[in-house]
Amino acid sequence: MSGYYTFCEVEREILPEIRFPESQEKLLNELLKLFQEEIHEEANKRLNEKSNGKLLNESKVKGNNDEEEGENKNKEDIKKDNKDKVENQDSKVKENNDTKEENKDKEHEKELNKTINQLEELKLQQPKEEEVEDENKKEIKESRSERIEHLLPILWQANIPLERQIEVIRIFTKEMVNENKHAYYVAGAASLKGYGRVLKEQNKALEYLRKAVKLGSTNALNVIGVFYEQGICGFPQDETKAVQIYQKAAQLNNSNALANLGLLYERGLGGLEKDGKKAFELYKKSADFGNALGRTYLAFAYYYAIGVEKDKSSALKYFKLAVEQANSDAEHFLGTFYGMGFTIPKDQNLAFHYYSLSALQRNVSGIRDVANCYRTGAHGEHDDTKASYWYHKGALLGDPASQKMVSAFPSSAHPISKPRFEAWIEEYNQLIEKCQKERSQDQPL
Repeated sequence: MSGYYTFCEVEREILPEIRFPESQEKLLNELLKLFQEEIHEEANKRLNEKSNGKLLNESKVKGNNDEEEGENKNKEDIKKDNKDKVENQDSKVKENNDTKEENKDKEHEKELNKTINQLEELKLQQPKEEEVEDENKKEIKESRSERIEHLLPILWQANIPLERQIEVIRIFTKEMVNENKHAYYVAGAASLKGYGRVLKEQNKALEYLRKAVKLGSTNALNVIGVFYEQGICGFPQDETKAVQIYQKAAQLNNSNALANLGLLYERGLGGLEKDGKKAFELYKKSADFGNALGRTYLAFAYYYAIGVEKDKSSALKYFKLAVEQANSDAEHFLGTFYGMGFTIPKDQNLAFHYYSLSALQRNVSGIRDVANCYRTGAHGEHDDTKASYWYHKGALLGDPASQKMVSAFPSSAHPISKPRFEAWIEEYNQLIEKCQKERSQDQPL
């Protein structure tokens, strides 16, 4: 090579084997199974409602016919009653004699009917066997729906194979026609970030996410909270509003919202008092649901003693779990554990591996440590040109430490000029734009 690297070549050289762990594939299969059960149940429910509606219409028609027959019969009865009225006057005296006996019988009958009505009301208050069964099904469905919400973030993990992601997104978005809340959330999240070859369209994404919230998606509600917290996608930055939204979603056990709310408690933002113990509790609950963000924040809590005693072993445990879910912060910190030998033997090659995974997700800490590895040769390869490349990338992403290293780097070891690097960025953005146009012809939505 001439000393210059194209934007993709330098990254391809450090590209580790990205693996979708068996544990995550198992969870993805569980997600699909639960969703198929849900849509099958909803289809049966729609079918039953349609059948019941048809029976109700038939009953109304029959009722109208019976009403007409009753009216005709009443007219004939009135004529007959008028004819018999005169005859009945002759027997009036005799009937009066029997009135007392008849009144006794009527009182008895009235009391009997009252008792029967009370029993009928009591019977109606008790759920029928079918209703109990339906209520149980509803409870199962609620539990299933919550589990689906917890599993859905798997779709956005960086280590999921693209073809698998496209396949699952299509399965979900097909159910938008049936007003399924999970379908609208998936469509919104995919449109927001361009996942699974879905064209990035912010307006469409917001439309889908708002619809998902209306249908009861706590994942979509959490995303709206993120918009307010960060002041993005046309939403004003309002941390207090974000707290309110996270709290509502957290009450419904949304694992992402639990983690996000915990971070605001840890930092004392959005009108909340700084509370490490509360933050730790929320991180733990989120992590127990298997959430990657919750596991990462919980690992940091153990490492930095936030609301709990410092425990590097527990921190390592949760970082490893989050790395399986491709959390870039966890990848970077696991690299740090290997690089520094925290609770595990030092291994600079493994450290570089995890830094690289993190850097490929544009994590500035991972980018900076990849550059440091090339600068020092810690992992066995010293290359100032590659180091300069990664420092430049970190600097353009706003990392102060990388910006400092760019200005401090010796010019003799600096064959990559800023204009050259910015040219790569422009070339890369054009490539992305081209890919987006191609994707628009093959959208799953």
